[in-house]
Amino acid sequence: MAEPVPRPSAGYFVHGMLGYAVIVLTNDPRYWKPAGASTASDSAFRIHDGAVLKNLCGWGKIPAGKERRQSIKISRPYEMRWSEFSNVDGQALLWQLVVEVPETGFRAS
Repeated sequence: MAEPVPRPSAGYFVHGMLGYAVIVLTNDPRYWKPAGASTASDSAFRIHDGAVLKNLCGWGKIPAGKERRQSIKISRPYEMRWSEFSNVDGQALLWQLVVEVPETGFRAS
């Protein structure tokens, strides 16, 4: 089995007034399957299938010696919906998450 793809950075591409934030392309099911209860600093940003990002998303506890990052204001809810990107012999190899985002959908607060 192939090794999981490392976590990429989010990309934001604007086309007119509608953008597409290509969040991830991966073969690692930990991205699209819910992780369960977590106290991780990034738990507000989880992107498993069915997760909804909305309102003000902030970082949890930051480790000592690290700077606190700004929260992100999300002007409307965005539901994460994963879909198969590629398969071989009916077995999914890569999954994708593509979210349509109006140009004013995200801003740092």
